[in-house]
Amino acid sequence: MGGGMQGCPLNLQGRVVTLAGSGFLGGDVEGRGSSAKFSGLGAWAANGSFAFGGDIGNKKIKKIDLRSADVAIIAGPAAGAVVSGDADGSSAVSTFNDPQMTTLSGNALYVVDGTNNKIRRIDLATGIVSTFAGPSSGTTTFGDTDGVGNAARFFAPTGITTDGTNLYVVENGNCKIRRVSLATQQVTTIVGPLPGSNGCSLDNDGIGNAARLFAPGAITTDGKNLFVSDNSKIRKVDLNTLQVTTIAGPAPGSSGTGHVDAAGTAARFGSILGLATDGFSLFVSESYYVRVLNPGTQVVNTLAGDGNLGLTDGVGPGAQFTTQLRLSASDGAHLILGDGNNVRLLE
Repeated sequence: MGGGMQGCPLNLQGRVVTLAGSGFLGGDVEGRGSSAKFSGLGAWAANGSFAFGGDIGNKKIKKIDLRSADVAIIAGPAAGAVVSGDADGSSAVSTFNDPQMTTLSGNALYVVDGTNNKIRRIDLATGIVSTFAGPSSGTTTFGDTDGVGNAARFFAPTGITTDGTNLYVVENGNCKIRRVSLATQQVTTIVGPLPGSNGCSLDNDGIGNAARLFAPGAITTDGKNLFVSDNSKIRKVDLNTLQVTTIAGPAPGSSGTGHVDAAGTAARFGSILGLATDGFSLFVSESYYVRVLNPGTQVVNTLAGDGNLGLTDGVGPGAQFTTQLRLSASDGAHLILGDGNNVRLLE
């Protein structure tokens, strides 16, 4: 659910530890812990034993064992080779261009391939990569069309999550949320204007196609609601009614950034890059901080980070992050963070 493990509230102490990566130094190396190298991590998905996600700069998908910290490539060219493309096929011949965010459903990993304007599927048993929705392999045409599988068109999708029945995809280019049936591959616009209309200049609350998003980015779900980052605020979508409500950050029609722990529209965020939930709390990553939001009370608090650039492991304000902090998912015990060129855990 939501790309990670849910059902038990996380008991987080705010301690940050680096699991894999070589600090600020990028690269493309399989290995264990600090011997592994990445080049700009996306938001990863987890199943309790492994996490899977995009190594954006290296244009491939990697897996990390959450116990041993062993890192391996599961789709895309071999280590050291950087090839842009959208080729489907076996893990070794497949190519990606912009693998930003992933989610898990069963034994399949779904990947937002942003500048290719499509959703890719990786069978984790066979390693076969296919285009699940959006233009077929060999074409990257953007657009704004509902339809089935390859007949659908997206424009700069950035976020993806699942409730086990559907995928939910955020499009930054069209400022919409699309629902993709896992059973039929039918793509439907559920939030934002109907296909053919662009509503990126507004951020109105409302129901379904009457609501407007301004700059949506990350998304997660607890099975009842979608939570979406929209510029520097958090929007909630009730999956039963499709009612869109701003639950934290500036009220609709207003803007403002900062770092303010408070309730609802009094809270302030910087650039929100990641969202995750354990089914009880919503966790938010932005430049230099990890925050927690209670969806019921709408109170926002800071879990870790001191507002300064760094890669220091520590507790609460004793930890430091980069500007590219992408909160990914929960493995049932930790939050998994893609922080620049490093995989880190918040426990």
